[in-house]
Amino acid sequence: MGVSMSAGISDDRPLLTLPLAAARLGINVETLRKGIAAGDVPAVRIGSREYVPTRVLYDLIAGRLPRTEAS
Repeated sequence: MGVSMSAGISDDRPLLTLPLAAARLGINVETLRKGIAAGDVPAVRIGSREYVPTRVLYDLIAGRLPRTEAS
């Protein structure tokens, strides 16, 4: 089993819903949606739902994601 990021969320869960990802980042869901729309936060769409890969959270926190030119 992976190392726990927080209660109930472990790093072996490959995708997080937007509310869970926003909570892990300590931001509002709407702020996360804006980051996805701007291309600053990679997301995966499955059907009509969007998810943030768990690895993206680690990369955001570590500052390893490239910024878009508009940012």
